[in-house]
Amino acid sequence: MLSVGALAFLNPWLLAALAALPALWLLLRATPPSPARISFPGVRLLLGLEDPEKTPHRTPWWLLVLRTLIAAAAILAFAEPVLNPQAEREGDGPVVLVMDGGWASAHDWELRREAALAELDRAERAERPVSFHIIAASVPEDLRLELRPAARWRGAVEAAQPAPFAPQRLGFAGALGAAPGLEDASVVWLTDGLSHGDDGALADALARADGLRMIYPLVPPVALSAPRIEEGELLISAMRTPEDASQTVRIGVFGRGDIGERRLATLEAVFEGGEGVADAAVDLPLELRNQISRFAIISQESAGATALTDESVRRRRVGLTSGASEDGALRLVSNLHYLRAALSETADVVEGGIEDLLQTNPDVMALADVGRLTGPEREALEAWVEAGGMLIRFAGPRLARGADLAAADAASLSESDPLLPVNLRAGGRAVGGAMAWGAPQAIRDFNRESPFFGLTAPREVTVTRQILARLGPDLAEKTWAALEDGTPLVTSSGVGAGRVILFHVTANAEWSSLPLSGLFVDMMGRLVSMSGAGGAGELPDDVEPMRPVALMDGFGRASAAEGDLTPVAAARLKDAPAPDAPPGLYAGAQARVAYNLFAEPVELEAAAPAPLSAVVERLEGRTEQRLAHWLIGFALILLAIDLLAALWLSGRRIRLNPTAAALALAALSPLAALSPLAFAPQAEAQEVEVDLERALIAANNTVLAYVVTGDDQVDRISEAGLRGLSSYLTSRTAIEPVEPMAVNLETDDLSLYPMIYWPITERQPTPSDEASARLNEFMRNGGMIVLDTRDAHLARAGGTGPNAQALRRLVAALDFPPLAYVPQEHVLTRTFYLLDRFPGRHTGGRVWLQAPQRTDEGLDAADALIADPNDGVSPVIIGAADWASAWAVDQNGDFMLPVGRSNGFRQREMAFRFGVNLVMYALTGNYKSDQVHVPALLERLGQ
Repeated sequence: MLSVGALAFLNPWLLAALAALPALWLLLRATPPSPARISFPGVRLLLGLEDPEKTPHRTPWWLLVLRTLIAAAAILAFAEPVLNPQAEREGDGPVVLVMDGGWASAHDWELRREAALAELDRAERAERPVSFHIIAASVPEDLRLELRPAARWRGAVEAAQPAPFAPQRLGFAGALGAAPGLEDASVVWLTDGLSHGDDGALADALARADGLRMIYPLVPPVALSAPRIEEGELLISAMRTPEDASQTVRIGVFGRGDIGERRLATLEAVFEGGEGVADAAVDLPLELRNQISRFAIISQESAGATALTDESVRRRRVGLTSGASEDGALRLVSNLHYLRAALSETADVVEGGIEDLLQTNPDVMALADVGRLTGPEREALEAWVEAGGMLIRFAGPRLARGADLAAADAASLSESDPLLPVNLRAGGRAVGGAMAWGAPQAIRDFNRESPFFGLTAPREVTVTRQILARLGPDLAEKTWAALEDGTPLVTSSGVGAGRVILFHVTANAEWSSLPLSGLFVDMMGRLVSMSGAGGAGELPDDVEPMRPVALMDGFGRASAAEGDLTPVAAARLKDAPAPDAPPGLYAGAQARVAYNLFAEPVELEAAAPAPLSAVVERLEGRTEQRLAHWLIGFALILLAIDLLAALWLSGRRIRLNPTAAALALAALSPLAALSPLAFAPQAEAQEVEVDLERALIAANNTVLAYVVTGDDQVDRISEAGLRGLSSYLTSRTAIEPVEPMAVNLETDDLSLYPMIYWPITERQPTPSDEASARLNEFMRNGGMIVLDTRDAHLARAGGTGPNAQALRRLVAALDFPPLAYVPQEHVLTRTFYLLDRFPGRHTGGRVWLQAPQRTDEGLDAADALIADPNDGVSPVIIGAADWASAWAVDQNGDFMLPVGRSNGFRQREMAFRFGVNLVMYALTGNYKSDQVHVPALLERLGQ
């Protein structure tokens, strides 16, 4: 190899051919070009005439230069020039190239691949054989150095991919360390810089070689732990090796919707100096939170930087209702107290009447001692269960009385209640009491078919009273839990797509000690998780093997498992992933679990120091660049030019056929594409001028805005509705809005408008991530969005329209606060007019806004108002009354659409009054509520 500064030639002896260029010059110069041939019919008349033009006896100088350059470029290319060549390694023995190849190598995999190829280049130039090993794989039984020419390993290195688990260093330490011939080889180890439990064993084993070079990464990897729920909050932890510098890691929250996977939110985990674990909390509405499928670090792609989710972190909405009044009830005898305590960590608990709870679309309904149901309640519950809901019922005096009444009705003996899994016997059974013969019954171990299988029933959990089931041929199949004497404790049956479950004891501690135990919490957790796509959580060792459903690759990309893969024992999934059990989603008959690299947040541990004999380097990739292919290309271009010049000198005319003309036009197409740029400044200037005019109007005036939906009819009504509301505000209040404006969520600046009216249509395109981010910023800075699904008439009829379903899709990426119905004393009901309802073109729909915030202990209401940056204004209001249609007026001031049926004038007037309160609320905030706290506010401000 010949080096000239930063340039080197791998075959320098070929440069001797450059000495022949002068001879080539003389040869070409003495060779004349071919004479021109001209056909002329009257050649006989020219016979004997002397031709004044002579054929040149020398080749033109510029053609000589061109051909000389062609020859020089070819000679230089075959000499294999290399830019920034790497120094040759000492030694002439074999080279052992070792790559960790685990998850921690994925984030800089291309650099590692280029570094490995550079090592192969060096070995190839030195004619040293190479043995290549990736240690993130199963350890071969008889590992030997497989020495081949370096060129034969190039394909294997280029095709290598990182594995989704840690490298198997301990196994390879013994295998490679004992491999014959290692002591005569030079070892190059591309390490990921982390300790994977080997404590330097592999480095010590490789140090017995003739030479060891360890190449460390430039940037250490960052990983994620499995998501977890703590105190009702969903947390994800980022992990790194402890460093002195602070670091902020952005974590993407991804979920699957109707149109595929999309990013739901972006979290930030902040590492302070010296910290190795940083937590980030997920603050999303329940519907969005339950769509989360994975977390991933945005700046790094690896299996360690990705965490899959399962049902164990999905939070369900559970509706609780009791047959007895809970007002003034003592906590420990309340029917719902133990249910609240058992579900508070795993679900969002909502309490109320049955029909009201069903409107919240719960995943689970729990009825504590509810005996007789009204006709509408029964019909609504049956329809909800058949559609896929889970109904959990608890026994009690009222349910026992209902069973007595059913038993007294002869007709009911042949009919089963679809809202009970089994037919009940009259009365009940009391054991262990003063008037009973038997002792309190303990719970029998759960069988394999029960969803409670794997849970341990403490012997101190006993039952003193229960309601009994009628015997039947299918009673054993419906029994999920039983007492020691075989009587059912929990029974269940399927109803349509849903399920009904009955606890034959009360939800409080009157009939049993089950609600006092941790077993009750575990049982309710299993049932709530079953309301989704399968249970998840702690798996006992004796659960049947789990089959892989989706597996992750080294870059953290999950895909469906292909082929007939061997199931994995459930106990194996409690250990770290390895080649026999890669990370991914595993499913069994009872549960589907997300198997991640890190089950708990722990600090990543840096690798042990390199041996003193090792040479330590940093990963730089493949810095040298081969130039031969560029020179060959340059020579071919010059050769084409030479061919055209030779044809021209010979007098031949060059004609372009249609194919050649098309190729020429294609070559000129980039220039043609630039031609519109000459006209772009004028068009852009016009757009900027229009945007500036709109911005000036919106900045200097009060403007009500509406979202462009793409439906011309809806957009026309929205504009007319806000125009009518603006006129009403001008005539009744001191607010004088100008003409309303249409806004495009993708392009327009939203910060200029205090309130944006957004009508929902079924065919609206989902906002992009950028538009959703602008909407979130708009709401955080005090803006208010009014979402109107315009389908309250459907809700009043007992259903929901397609617009309500489209609402979930459109706002999936928006950072909404917790929502609640507008309470009676809310400031929205009295900002200008005193209102008790909010009608539009339709009536009957509920209106949602931000739920009241709970103040911390020791923070009074006045302090909370001062600390509220948005002055208590809800950033979002959701309704379905079609308010714009009630406000809509044409250019003549006439109402465009009818309102109501019998008293339309009164309903339209109330709709306008609600619009006035809405705008006042958006502009002035909680000024009405502030009047109550004036003394406290003045005192606080004075301090």
